[in-house]
Amino acid sequence: MIEKIGGILISEKPSAEETKKQAEKMKNCPYLVVLGTSTNRIFSIFIVPKDKRWWLEYPTSNLAATRSGSRQLFLVENVDYPEKFNLRIPAKKTEITPCGDNCSTCPLRNKYNCKGCPATIHYRE
Repeated sequence: MIEKIGGILISEKPSAEETKKQAEKMKNCPYLVVLGTSTNRIFSIFIVPKDKRWWLEYPTSNLAATRSGSRQLFLVENVDYPEKFNLRIPAKKTEITPCGDNCSTCPLRNKYNCKGCPATIHYRE
């Protein structure tokens, strides 16, 4: 079984409109378990393989390189439930990730030896 780690991400956007727009972009992420909004905040829970911890940390440590707003991350080192997490993979993989990025041109692919987004044709299993 693949070891997994959880992340609870609280993002704050400048406006409720930007919050809804960002939440809409993230709702189909294969690693997303729960997503909700309240005024200008987005509350997200993700589960990823332990070797993808960097992916959870990146939005909080690189605010300038990511979207506007502030973020706070709580890592869950030991995910007890669900015992097995099934990624939400779309029936048809696309060129662009559900959040709008392109794995084929992403510099993080080399920096972190990233396999890409499982929802895209660029994913390396």
